[in-house]
Amino acid sequence: MKLSIIIPCYNVALYIDKLLNILIEQSQNYNVEIVTINDGSNDNTLSILNEYSTLCNKIKVINQEKNMGVIYTRNTGLSHASGDYIWSIDGDDSIADNAIQTIFKELNNKDYDVLNIGLNEILADKIIRAYSFHSSLYTGQEAFAKYYIPAYLMIRIIKRSFLVQHNIRYELIPEDEDFLLSVHRYAQSYKFIPNPLYCYIKKQDSFSKRTAIHAEYYNGYFKILKKYFKDKEGATEISISSTVIAAPFSLVDFVVEVDENRDPIVLQL
Repeated sequence: MKLSIIIPCYNVALYIDKLLNILIEQSQNYNVEIVTINDGSNDNTLSILNEYSTLCNKIKVINQEKNMGVIYTRNTGLSHASGDYIWSIDGDDSIADNAIQTIFKELNNKDYDVLNIGLNEILADKIIRAYSFHSSLYTGQEAFAKYYIPAYLMIRIIKRSFLVQHNIRYELIPEDEDFLLSVHRYAQSYKFIPNPLYCYIKKQDSFSKRTAIHAEYYNGYFKILKKYFKDKEGATEISISSTVIAAPFSLVDFVVEVDENRDPIVLQL
């Protein structure tokens, strides 16, 4: 089994060396490729990536001279990955000490479409929130119905042939929600493990901490909802309240936080 770790990089010079050191150390005895994509960084991210690629042949560097944005960059990573499984992580985050070992233990001689790991949210070196799941196996839609899962792309390790079979790519902003809805729709074997293997490092100025979603993201949710729910039986409109967007997704509801000051809206499909 081969694991492709995809890391989009934009101005992560302050963080990426720490992550790469951890990945190199953990992957020594495993078949891992580390696909890094520099997305037009204007700091010394590219220099750091190139330096590490000379030190470790597991590291592949793709350089985009212009900033192409997260959708293009994530798709570039998918195109250059050759592993049986894909793990997309962020260059300013980290992973648990035994993460790669645990992933290989779970996936060797298995045929899951998705392996869903646990996550710790960390702020100022303290765990402020933890996501853990009972060890269990579902279909993708059952998994979505069983748990309300934050749209953390990095806690899903996904079989590459599954993505190819269903032509799942990044298309819309917000790209993780769009991508993961397709994954949940088509996955036939969705495995949860409780281990918090991913460390999401929150920052005070993080986009995700803003109370109001940027207009591009807000409009993106409309497009995603129309894309996924317009052909669902009985789905004729989507009610958007002051706090949530909700719409039927077979057995489940799709819910995202929006600006609490907005008036309720009904989107006709």
